[in-house]
Amino acid sequence: MKTITNLMMLMFNIQLFAGDVVTPEAGTYGVAPQNTTTSEGLTDEMKAFYNTQLLENVRPNTVFNQFGKTLVLPAGNGKTVEVRRMETFGKVLTPLVEGKIPQGNSLKIEKRTISVDQYGDYTAITDQLNWAAVDPILAETVNEHAAQANLSMDTLTRDIVCAGTNVDYPGDIEDMDALTGSDKMTAAHVAKAATILKKFNTPKEQGSYLCIVHPSVAHDLRQDSGWIEAHKYSAVKEIFNGEIGELHGVRFLESTEAKIEKNSQGIAVYHCIFFGHDAWATVKPESMGLRTIIKSPKEVGGPLEQFSTAGWKAMHGAGILYEERMIDFICASSFSDTDEEN
Repeated sequence: MKTITNLMMLMFNIQLFAGDVVTPEAGTYGVAPQNTTTSEGLTDEMKAFYNTQLLENVRPNTVFNQFGKTLVLPAGNGKTVEVRRMETFGKVLTPLVEGKIPQGNSLKIEKRTISVDQYGDYTAITDQLNWAAVDPILAETVNEHAAQANLSMDTLTRDIVCAGTNVDYPGDIEDMDALTGSDKMTAAHVAKAATILKKFNTPKEQGSYLCIVHPSVAHDLRQDSGWIEAHKYSAVKEIFNGEIGELHGVRFLESTEAKIEKNSQGIAVYHCIFFGHDAWATVKPESMGLRTIIKSPKEVGGPLEQFSTAGWKAMHGAGILYEERMIDFICASSFSDTDEEN
């Protein structure tokens, strides 16, 4: 008789291991102090692998940090970057008088400052979860933090850009609270925005002006006869991440991270950012950019080495350089009754 061995399948509910992990105070139980920035629990090769994984797995559909001037902040120079912009000289239309020295011109320099701050997050992974889980928990945790870091820093830049003072609305509307669901973006609004940027001699980005719009706004614009006619015989030639097409010399980039607010009527309104070259800037602090940090159970797991951690940190800052090089066009859409703030 053949003996049949019954195998018991152990079913694990990962959520059982997802409770709050209480991390000990820094410096106790052999925990690495807060000023330690390296993980002795990983080889240099593994550290490099996970850091590359974090940087490569940032998810698409974030566009604000694609653009703008990058300002490098060297170590030892504080947490503020000072940007100087020189006022353009006016035309000279009066002829020189023979033998008379002209009055000349003086420099007018405007200073702007951009501050940087540090951001970051981490996840504690218990030894039981690491043991019971089928999937490679550490790798998946790093992937999720990559997406979180990317979205966080893009949103930080977005909110600064959307706080600009050069604002426009559909028709004769002069206030966000006056917008109704019918106040959508049209081809005529695009032509107006492009004209305003041209009148300020706004430099273009790779030959075009740009506009970041939410998919809800892009939906309405695609229904407009002006858009349909412009794209009837031309295929989209994507240059930038998220690009959906061009109209009146403006290339449109679609992103779910385009800012949505609720006005006093309770409907969603959308910030559509028209801009040219270097309208804003982001700061890149040397040696303090985005990086992953993984701590082994021996470093942070307490007296019984019960958990490890994986997370990220980065310093980031952004600021508007030229208000006249950007327009915050605020409108409604067909989805204003259902979309939520972001």
